[in-house]
Amino acid sequence: MATCALVAHPAQAQRVLESIPETDGVGLTTKVGDMLPLDTPFKDTSNNDVMLGSMFDGERPVLLLFVYFTCPLQCPYTMQQTQIALNELYDKFGWTAGEQYRLLVVSFDHNDTPRSANQQREGLVAGLHFEPRKGGVEIWTSTPEQVRKVADAAGFYYRYIPEARQFSHVSALIYLRPDGTIHNYMKGFPFPAKQVRLGLLEASEGKQGTVFEQVLQFCYTWSDSEGQYTLQAKRVMQLTGGVTVLVVGAFVGGLFLSGHLRGKNGRRMASNAGDTTSTKVGAAT
Repeated sequence: MATCALVAHPAQAQRVLESIPETDGVGLTTKVGDMLPLDTPFKDTSNNDVMLGSMFDGERPVLLLFVYFTCPLQCPYTMQQTQIALNELYDKFGWTAGEQYRLLVVSFDHNDTPRSANQQREGLVAGLHFEPRKGGVEIWTSTPEQVRKVADAAGFYYRYIPEARQFSHVSALIYLRPDGTIHNYMKGFPFPAKQVRLGLLEASEGKQGTVFEQVLQFCYTWSDSEGQYTLQAKRVMQLTGGVTVLVVGAFVGGLFLSGHLRGKNGRRMASNAGDTTSTKVGAAT
């Protein structure tokens, strides 16, 4: 029986998928740099009509999740891990949904409604250690055709299994840039807050995070083989070398300026002494 319980590392999940006939066509294809169809209509938790593009303000990156609400195992676990990641982002780094980033959860089950989406949102928000800013945490529903269009654009492929009355699918956290283009994917569990923050910093293209966080992000690069951001010794050396040059330059510049000022003050004092001597000679005469 096909289930959505592929709670495993990406490589393990891929092997499992390949061994189950019902998962044909199910998986994740990275489409970094592609634009999502921002004119796709959805319903928010208040049953209002919204466009996908309204999630993107040109300033904040967006975390995107695809789930369905009656999923027996993997989707609840995905939501739980997302909640943990959001709490750690707040507890460790002071990041708040709606301020430095936004979260969008999209259901791919047409039986899910704005009402059930609202229940999901209430459950998610109730477990957060902070109050999300307006628009910081959104859970949307739409028609099968519209959701499929967005999912296909994101490289997220799922399949309904009538016999099991379940969807066969994988799970991933998708990083979106502030303009709605795909930046990266985090596959498998958990979602470590440090990794999520690095992904968001990179996706924000310098529009979020402190100067220190931007410098920190420069020292890390994404490793496809490891499925996470890793510290790059070369970049650390480049940064250290640059800082050293700045420090030495500032030190030498300080010495030069100090010497210049001392010389200038010395000449001024000598000039003043000469003027004083001339005044005294004139007075004696």
